[in-house]
Amino acid sequence: MKASQLRMIGLGTVLLLGAGFAIWHFMLKPKPVPLALTVLQTRAASETKDLQSLFNVYAQKHPQMTITVSFMDSKVLRDKAGTGLLPAFDLLLTDSTTAGRLDEHKEIMEWADPSDEATRKTALPLYEEGFQVLFYNKKLAPTPPETWGDLVGQTVAQASPSQKRYGLAMPEEAFALLPFVSRAFFNEQGGPMKTMESTLIREGVETVRTLRQTFSLTPRDCSAECAAQVFLAGQAPFAMAGEWRWREFAAKLGPDFGIAALPRLESGESVSARSTVYLAGSRSTPGENIPFITELRNYLQGAEGSKEIFTQLGKVPTSYVFKTLQPDTIEGQALVNIIQKSTVGVDEDIFLLMLARLKPAIQEYFSGLITAAELVERLGQPQAET
Repeated sequence: MKASQLRMIGLGTVLLLGAGFAIWHFMLKPKPVPLALTVLQTRAASETKDLQSLFNVYAQKHPQMTITVSFMDSKVLRDKAGTGLLPAFDLLLTDSTTAGRLDEHKEIMEWADPSDEATRKTALPLYEEGFQVLFYNKKLAPTPPETWGDLVGQTVAQASPSQKRYGLAMPEEAFALLPFVSRAFFNEQGGPMKTMESTLIREGVETVRTLRQTFSLTPRDCSAECAAQVFLAGQAPFAMAGEWRWREFAAKLGPDFGIAALPRLESGESVSARSTVYLAGSRSTPGENIPFITELRNYLQGAEGSKEIFTQLGKVPTSYVFKTLQPDTIEGQALVNIIQKSTVGVDEDIFLLMLARLKPAIQEYFSGLITAAELVERLGQPQAET
């Protein structure tokens, strides 16, 4: 047999053996085991879609994994704690009160705080939300006002309600009044004041009356959604809105988009209450899932996950506020500065209780049923113990 034939036979044998080994390796190589994780959130049903998008970003990098986000009312979840009727979940996004209730009943696991491995916690702060900021259209107002008086001075000449031109797109809901009077209700730690300073309440409501009634700078009977549309339509150079709207406004206004803290009152900052959303893991999650949810937790609290929280949800990661990580966008840095300058972290239950207490009096004031002085008198009464 010729040498060339022997070489061909040898080469064929090698190729055949190689192909056989490849097939053997493929057949015996462990395949990724499908993994389904459940995330339960108690923030709002309307937030499920954006939260699902956030977790989909992570799941796309782990093809064996599927993550499903669902909503449950926080009160319902608290009532189920310790009853054996808690829905199955792996991770939970919730407020501090709900996390505390589940912790009391040993429903959520302890894990190390990434910022301090020696510290064990059952719920880790993930992001901040719910505070009011001032948005502005740079085409109509190149710079934001320092005080509410400055805002009046900048806009009063151009405002004309009959022509649907306003100075400030401000919602009529009760929460929009809180930054004007919050220093009378919350201390620097976000707890409720035992007694309220009537001078701070009076200053706040008189400022609102100046904006709404004296100069008619704000649209009447306008909800938060209405105020956003007034602003985007160019009918007002400024808008008072929740921080989460920055993505919508920035996309519509482009280079004319501006964001700043709310203007100051004469006595000090207009302080907006904010809530912290916490991340917790279920004690009932299967043991084989724990490494995966721990890895997911580390991702959410790391640089990559924090960036996705900001871009996908429009929320400010708590890691940015504590300066363990730095935002890499102008909008992110602006919101962090606003949080540190003019917001106070408030337990959500306290915030909602205060809002419920304020709401009837505020609605009567806005409807003209009571005067500003009567509102001050009503709100200035000592707060009932809760």
